[in-house]
Amino acid sequence: MLNSTKSRLAAKTFLQTLFFFLLVTQICFAQWYQQNSGTTQNLNKVQFVEANNGWAVGDSGIILHTTNAGSTWMQQTSSTNYSINAVIFIDNDIGWVVGDDGIILKTTNRGANWANQSSGTTSSLRSIHFVDSNNGLVVGYNGTIIKTTNGGNSWSIESSGADYEQLRSIFFYDNNNGWIAGGYQYGFPTYVVETKLWKTTDAGGNWIQKINNGNTILSGVRFFDNNLGIAIGGDYRAGSKMVKLSKNLDGLESLEFNDGPGNILITNDGGENWTVIFEETDPPFNYAFNDAYFVTQNTIVVAGSTISELIQKQLIFISTNRGIDWVSYTKNNGDDWADLNGICFVDSLNGWVVGGGGTILHTTNGGVSFVEEEKIDGIPTEYNLTQNFPNPFNPITKIIYTVSQSSNVVIKVFDVLGNEIETLVNEEKPVGTYELKWDAANLPSGVYFYQLTAGQYVETKKMVLIR
Repeated sequence: MLNSTKSRLAAKTFLQTLFFFLLVTQICFAQWYQQNSGTTQNLNKVQFVEANNGWAVGDSGIILHTTNAGSTWMQQTSSTNYSINAVIFIDNDIGWVVGDDGIILKTTNRGANWANQSSGTTSSLRSIHFVDSNNGLVVGYNGTIIKTTNGGNSWSIESSGADYEQLRSIFFYDNNNGWIAGGYQYGFPTYVVETKLWKTTDAGGNWIQKINNGNTILSGVRFFDNNLGIAIGGDYRAGSKMVKLSKNLDGLESLEFNDGPGNILITNDGGENWTVIFEETDPPFNYAFNDAYFVTQNTIVVAGSTISELIQKQLIFISTNRGIDWVSYTKNNGDDWADLNGICFVDSLNGWVVGGGGTILHTTNGGVSFVEEEKIDGIPTEYNLTQNFPNPFNPITKIIYTVSQSSNVVIKVFDVLGNEIETLVNEEKPVGTYELKWDAANLPSGVYFYQLTAGQYVETKKMVLIR
């Protein structure tokens, strides 16, 4: 069971205060950079099979492909106008996408051609997982589960249910152990929402319900290994509550959801028991969580949206201590569908997030390094890069640089061997003087070099980190 009511309230109050402070200070993750997708269609999911080769899919049959880590994206021909909701590639060549109206498409040549496969259903398909080139499962609305054992040449309907049963995410850690996340939503004008999570240990032959209470529909489930997993869900239209990570949760009935949306749950025993580590309560900050990813065993990135003062913003939620504390990065892309919907990392540093209005964001340092920047009044007449101060520093230092004409500005940090450590700035900057504050808390002591490139101007300076 949960701790006593008094201790729960104390923990909740502390965490709410801490989290509200983090949100209000709006620490900026300048480590997520906008990539040009070439579309304004909403993007729903993204997958990279290695650092350069990736796909993003979205509304109106959009399929995008990159071969250079997202520096450029090219549209592929899908031959459908239905929304594509998920993508999976098992290697650089072979992949599938699924979408509305039971759409399943397969490619064997990196998406140069996509062939339609008959799913046997017209339900909206939401998630797909293949454990090898032959064996795959797809889940969707109306309780739909379909399966193939021959690479999609034929699909069999394993399960179907009521119109209000939504299966939104499927994930397998290995060939046998898998999970489905979703829920029920029914009733009008007052909706009833139920949380559902199922597990299989025999490659989908049988599914055992592990959570059957709560009032949020889960939109994603993912595991780091066979024991450590996360499930997320919600909509921004509800209240919020924070619950301290507790290891004494005992059984399903102790999962208490109030007001539904914005939940994050974690398991340490292969999905047998789940702990609520974040749950929405009150305005002004309300959340919808759409996808989650373990960057490392301790670092979790969650994508979604938040609404405050009737303004919806894209949201990246990051924890570096397995969900105990969270920091947020928000961005208003000016689109009504502002959600971030899909995440993919190829290693602990390189990741992508996609979302509404054709948004693609990219990080090369795990997205967890803090950089704050402020523009200083005045009109400079030349480019300049100042010596950081203080220097030596521990672990925060400031760098001032000037841009005498609108330019694409790149500031990178290197170690003494010339290895690139971080990119602090990489964007078009108007004329001006800028003060950059960099927190190097994740780096060891040593000598580092920072370099400014703006147009034809290049300058490098040395700095010393002492811990």
